[in-house]
Amino acid sequence: MQRAGHLSTDPWAAVRLSTVTTDPIALIPIDASNWRTAARLRPAPEQERFLAPNWYSLLEATYDPLMRPLLAVADEEPVGFVMYGFEPEEDQPWVYRLMVAPAHQGRGVGREIMRQTIERIRQEHPGHAIGVSYEPDNERAARLYESLGFEHHGRFIEGEKVVRLPAATDGTPDTTRSSFEGFLTRYLRAWRESSFEDLQATIAPDYAAREHADGELSDFGRAESLEGWKGGFGFARQHGATWQLELLQRVPMRPGEELVTIRAALKQDGKLLGPANLFMQVFRRSEDGAWALVRSYIETGVEVRALP
Repeated sequence: MQRAGHLSTDPWAAVRLSTVTTDPIALIPIDASNWRTAARLRPAPEQERFLAPNWYSLLEATYDPLMRPLLAVADEEPVGFVMYGFEPEEDQPWVYRLMVAPAHQGRGVGREIMRQTIERIRQEHPGHAIGVSYEPDNERAARLYESLGFEHHGRFIEGEKVVRLPAATDGTPDTTRSSFEGFLTRYLRAWRESSFEDLQATIAPDYAAREHADGELSDFGRAESLEGWKGGFGFARQHGATWQLELLQRVPMRPGEELVTIRAALKQDGKLLGPANLFMQVFRRSEDGAWALVRSYIETGVEVRALP
């Protein structure tokens, strides 16, 4: 048996990864061909009090050339809406609206929309912090923005809580060691590219894991895990297989510690290889600001059809 840290006669057992594909999210400008689609999108009924309707945002953007409304789509299906812009008086870009269609909530769609929006803003307005405001009792928004690195400094505007994402020091998307967003991006890139050296650098020396496979629980540490990654990556490269990863959930557990659930898979010649595996991984920030993977729980052999 090969698991996420072991090598065996089964090349996939070392990491016990299989594939579940996910449609990438794209942000596209609002124009004559899609403004009606954007205007019809609505949040869940209980969330409507937290944000203006999309038609109002589109009206604002019509008369303010500094506002940028975007439609979020996945496999040509509209899944959300975002609008950002620039406030000359404050010399700061803002994200004014963010909404996700009810059927697509709880799947990381809002986070991905924000991630792409932040990248756009930092490319257009390098060296600037980014502002967001939301109703204080909007707990979903509070968790999202806090986990993305937005900070509250005591400011409120018309009863809404104002938070800011600090500027990247070099004007580029923040990928410094102290940024979990940047770290997670590098970690997933190393995985997708089967880069053993890059992934090895993300795993803490005291890393510990537990895996459930074939009805049995097994525990292992960093060295055994790295052997598994090395074997899995070697197999992927040798056979031209590609890793496909889906970030299912991210939960800030406590200051400097994040729980991330990942669904991962290998695909070869357009076909999935084996059942799906779920990885529940805990990342921790050290005193010098560096993030690392410290714990994992792996559930193997999950049928693809059983996954949401």
